[in-house]
Amino acid sequence: MLHRSAPVHPRSAAMAQATTALSGASEAMFDNPAGMAMMDHTFDVALARRSWIADILFYQGSLALRPVGGRYGTVGLSFWREDFGEIEWVVPDNDSGYIVEMIHLYHQSIGLGYALSPVPSLSIGGHVRYMVEDNAPVLYPEVDFDNDLIYYDLGLSYRTGLPSVLMGLTCRSYWRNDEEQEWAYVVEVGGAMDLFEVPLNLRGHSLVVALDRVYTRGSDKRMEIGAEYAFRETIFIRAGARGPEDLPERNYGVGLRVSLGGVNFRLDYTRGDMKYFGEINRFAVQVSY
Repeated sequence: MLHRSAPVHPRSAAMAQATTALSGASEAMFDNPAGMAMMDHTFDVALARRSWIADILFYQGSLALRPVGGRYGTVGLSFWREDFGEIEWVVPDNDSGYIVEMIHLYHQSIGLGYALSPVPSLSIGGHVRYMVEDNAPVLYPEVDFDNDLIYYDLGLSYRTGLPSVLMGLTCRSYWRNDEEQEWAYVVEVGGAMDLFEVPLNLRGHSLVVALDRVYTRGSDKRMEIGAEYAFRETIFIRAGARGPEDLPERNYGVGLRVSLGGVNFRLDYTRGDMKYFGEINRFAVQVSY
């Protein structure tokens, strides 16, 4: 699950991806698609970019529409791309030995999401994506790299009735379109709570702490914990940690939300420091109304 090991959106990355139980907007399709049902606007669009090692770039876009106050649910569209840039491709040639070609490699996906709240306390959602992995140049069609993937993400979000306490569950799986028919999965269980609402009830301030437990194929397990402080839902400060990790990455993020004429603008930034590989930056802009 590449989008989980290398999250693009700054909020998810800063909180160490402990976002399974959190509400969201269109970007929730990449975390827990059920979170879209809790979107408090009719329309939302988000664009995010992140840098990665070896000059690899990630791009993520999402759009969500919640008509008639969510009576018929929320529908979303998603786009995701990993761009490796130009690299040298060395192949044998019968006449001249070896030749070098410059090629542009990428992975990208498009997806469709849907979320609904059948009862006020429960939200369910799904996100299906078709991913294309361009791993070989079209100059050499005899090289068969058919690595297309179909991702299936199913999510559930439950408002417990206790003040500010949310629970979430996400099941992720993909099916690889090749001879081996490889199938893999990730299961995430999480909870979140605003510590400033209970028992402090500080007006204008919130401190959401989220904890996720992640299970993957092969019995690998991981804990993720993140925190987000908000002042009047305008200024946000985030941090998180997860483990165990072979290559630990420390992330810290900030956000700003401004409302103008009924339209909300949100800017998010996260700076990460990965051991041995240096600085990683993530940016996102989001518009909703």
